Amino acid sequence: MRRLILTLSALLVLAFLAPMPAMAQAAQSWIRVMHDSPDAPNVDVFVDGAPVFENVPYSTTTNYQALASGQHRVQIAPAGKSVDDSVIDINVDLTRNKPYTVLALGKLANIKGQLLPDTSKAPPAGHTRVRIVHAATDIGTVDIYPSGSASPVLTDQYFGSADYVNIPAGNYTFNVTPAGSTLVITQPDSAATPLVRASVDRLGTGAIAHAQP
Repeated sequence: MRRLILTLSALLVLAFLAPMPAMAQAAQSWIRVMHDSPDAPNVDVFVDGAPVFENVPYSTTTNYQALASGQHRVQIAPAGKSVDDSVIDINVDLTRNKPYTVLALGKLANIKGQLLPDTSKAPPAGHTRVRIVHAATDIGTVDIYPSGSASPVLTDQYFGSADYVNIPAGNYTFNVTPAGSTLVITQPDSAATPLVRASVDRLGTGAIAHAQP
């Protein structure tokens, strides 16, 4: 089975706060890439024409790479292809001492790049900070519930939204419902198996992680 994020078709992404490198240079920023285009191949990532990440598979988040603060051109191409074959081409403006994620979002025919400002702020004691990215092209606005809870941790999450939430450290399963509903979205071929559900372990460790169905 492929490594998947929240759903069998990677409809949502769950990204944890990653440890940041030491901020040794005053004019430095950090960037990483999250590949969440379900039908796109592995990709290479170029910054200002130079390769920065290579052969990044679907459902993977890279480590952070230090870059000079300021304006850069980020291009993403199928692995092994040149920068001229890029399917994503965006300009970014990086603030000093700030981390960012470039998200490859949507199916290949309509793929787009989105720059997400990350946070290096520690969560409250005994908690972890989780970012949930709605990368679903085939469903509408959704709510996110811990399994067994009647209270959502996030509501009205639309395609491309990427909100942080602080939750107590522990083990969780998250269910996803249409916004305003308590009916868990399920796989088309099995009403008993939620389509959008993630088991999350060892929260609060500070490691980059992905949820597995």
